[in-house]
Amino acid sequence: MDIVLVPGPQPDGAAWEPVATMIKKAGHRPHPLAWAPADQVAAVVSVIDTCSTQVLLVGHAEGAGIAYAALDARPDRVVRLIMVDGSAPPPPLTDPAGLDVPVTIADSAAPPLSGDEPSGGLSKIKEVERLWLPADPRPDDLAGIILGSVPVTGKQFVEAGGTGDWRLGMGGAGAHFTASSFGQGLALATKLADLADGGNRRIDVDLRREGVTVTLDLRFSSFIHRDIEVARRISAAAGEVGMSADPSKLHSLNIMFHPTAESIRPFWQAALGWDERGEEDLADPLRRGPNVQFFGLEEIKPGDPQFHLDVTVGHDVAEARVAAVVAAGGRLVNDKFAPFWWTLADAEGNLVDIATGVGREEHWGWPFAPDDPAAEPD
Repeated sequence: MDIVLVPGPQPDGAAWEPVATMIKKAGHRPHPLAWAPADQVAAVVSVIDTCSTQVLLVGHAEGAGIAYAALDARPDRVVRLIMVDGSAPPPPLTDPAGLDVPVTIADSAAPPLSGDEPSGGLSKIKEVERLWLPADPRPDDLAGIILGSVPVTGKQFVEAGGTGDWRLGMGGAGAHFTASSFGQGLALATKLADLADGGNRRIDVDLRREGVTVTLDLRFSSFIHRDIEVARRISAAAGEVGMSADPSKLHSLNIMFHPTAESIRPFWQAALGWDERGEEDLADPLRRGPNVQFFGLEEIKPGDPQFHLDVTVGHDVAEARVAAVVAAGGRLVNDKFAPFWWTLADAEGNLVDIATGVGREEHWGWPFAPDDPAAEPD
């Protein structure tokens, strides 16, 4: 991956040299810039334009504001912006597309409180991650944050060591840990509190008397390397309180309407009170309910189903779930997309897709180009 490094007001880009060396060693392409305040934004945009893929954009100190301005100029070319020890909150972006680009803020000031929200132009960004840096960060501290922000595919996530408890779907990835008591589940949830508040706030914890379901939410971005480490830490925390994973308990539900979003989405948004997500979806702002998506099928004949349900389960239980549906009176309508999904109908013609996440890169994780030399997760 191309990683563009924008410095603060040093006489040259030497401050990035050891960080760039570590990035290159990890298999990525660093582009360290020199400080040139008169035309710095134009210089950053020029480098972005020379890269063949989307870039990870990093700005340090005053360079954080420069990188933010470059994001505003090229929102479609930036996969994530990292602002290291930036100063004043930036102004609102002029291009609304920039609001969809996730931002990581790494600061050596006091760690943010759990209720802190981004200010200035960052308040409208859909995903803002807050990380704390040591007061005098070393090059490996900076390199760790940058490399941890590199996107990975869903396949890389599930195949990384230490993520065996996790399954794709659930809005991103999820793990369920069984509990012998509510108190045991609460002990795990308590262990996860600091992890959830101190990072990118993707972590949702559902505590029930039967156990704890933890979700890494990916509604607005892709997996990054740091998610792999977070998943490992969550599994380790469950082990510390004596809880084990049961992936068979995991599933996610989507409601898939067949008409176009323009024709019926306003009705369903008003009925549900949910937020728009992109051009086709509705999403529960508290992530409790299923996504609602509008397919916009070209032709819907009288009597055709107006919607179907999409049930995503773990890849290792999908075929058994399909067999159970057939045994319960279901009819297999389409299996040409298996093992990604099977379409089945009940006795009245109502449809359900039984889906899995593995291999569905367009939904989970980052779709790297075949020739991108992105490093495999450690």
